[in-house]
Amino acid sequence: MGTLFCSLPNLAYWVPLWTARWHDPVFGPVATHLLVLFPIAYSGIAIVKSLVLLALGGFVLGTWVVHTLLRVSIGKENTTSSSRFFSWQVLLPGILLPILPILLPYLQPPILPHPLSQPFLHPKLPLRILSSIPSVTGMVVVGEMLPPPDWQPGMPEEFPHSFRYLRASHSLLGGVWLGAKVHSRSAVRIPLLDQQGNELGDSIYSTFVLQEALRLVDRESKDSEGHNQNALIIGLGAGIAATALSRHNIATTVVEIDPAVYNASRQYFGLPDFGPDRVFLEDARSFVRRRRQRLELDGAQDEKFDFVVHDCFSGGGVPAHIFTIQFWEDLKMIMHVDGVVAVNFAGKLSSDPSKAILTTLQHSFEHCRAFHDAEPMSREELLSGFINLVFFCSPSSKPLTFRTPRENDYLSSHLRAHVFGSLPEREVDLQLINQNIHADDIDKWILRDQNNQLQKWQAEGALEHWQIMRQILPAPVWETF
Repeated sequence: MGTLFCSLPNLAYWVPLWTARWHDPVFGPVATHLLVLFPIAYSGIAIVKSLVLLALGGFVLGTWVVHTLLRVSIGKENTTSSSRFFSWQVLLPGILLPILPILLPYLQPPILPHPLSQPFLHPKLPLRILSSIPSVTGMVVVGEMLPPPDWQPGMPEEFPHSFRYLRASHSLLGGVWLGAKVHSRSAVRIPLLDQQGNELGDSIYSTFVLQEALRLVDRESKDSEGHNQNALIIGLGAGIAATALSRHNIATTVVEIDPAVYNASRQYFGLPDFGPDRVFLEDARSFVRRRRQRLELDGAQDEKFDFVVHDCFSGGGVPAHIFTIQFWEDLKMIMHVDGVVAVNFAGKLSSDPSKAILTTLQHSFEHCRAFHDAEPMSREELLSGFINLVFFCSPSSKPLTFRTPRENDYLSSHLRAHVFGSLPEREVDLQLINQNIHADDIDKWILRDQNNQLQKWQAEGALEHWQIMRQILPAPVWETF
């Protein structure tokens, strides 16, 4: 029994590690529970049953006395048997104890101390962990996939490397290229640096750059240089969009629920210091409601937002309470009438969450358009694949159109030039999402505070997202934290 309980910490790590490599988010946890929890439950039941027998303590005591008397009068045969048993009691520990110091380092779970006192370099994989902190949204980890020792530019890659990533538990929140994979369109530029002075490259995900396309929307009142414009970031991630908007001279306000995510973005991903009056580490719903109430009291129109980036997708889903029609109504009240919101979502076009989110946005805003972050895809691929979508919506009655990008829009980035230059090819026909919604059923798909099924509808997509994440990076990346 003692051996079982002592082995539980190791079992709780190693069993999920191996079952996770089956890439089955349902059967893997079932097997883990059977192998780890079932022995504990069985032992607990056995202990309870044995406690019931304590009521027969007198009988047990009497039996022990009789057994002792019999053992005294027993013959040579039993003495030999007892001696044999005693020898095993001595021999077995004598064999195991010298081996344990050798085995324990291999059995010890490679869970890092939190917080890390110094970066951790993986002994077998070109992986470096810079930070690992348990926080509001899970374990927030900053890591780097280093190039293999013998790697040369142009060599094939089994997995991508030379990048830094930010993850919260089993969801990648963003990342940037490093080292030999930092490229620029211009020889004269202002490099993006982290707090240690390391140069950072483009985003490893194009979806964060796609969100920046809201700057390209034709608006009635605008300043092409960004002066006197305000942006709101809901869900910071690695700060890719927030940093870019700031570099375009747009006054940027950040709302992020997890302090560890904000601190990681500041230290490792080049996020500038916006000042304490523009950083709010809280739930977006309460911030938006409070901001609306304040604007209604003092009527300060210059404090309204021109751009809003709404990206709270994490762990295979989104927080349902900031996708309801009540939230969008509050948000519109703190936006300019020709403002633009970019809403990020990942999933399948034909899924219930996609239908509900689009229907609610169309009910709340005058115009919406959607774009994906992948390379050109056929209609069949769009309908069957798990893709990143960015919905651009505006309360303005003017149709939503995008101007032609200019060189200064790219911030010397090849990725921005590629994404902005291919916007027409990335557009998603909204009919692919809501084609099966009948007019009589529209109300069913509008997300409201009183009737919000989004969390339940996302369950299937969350399982698929988990499988996709396991294929993007090698298993030790997810197992080292």
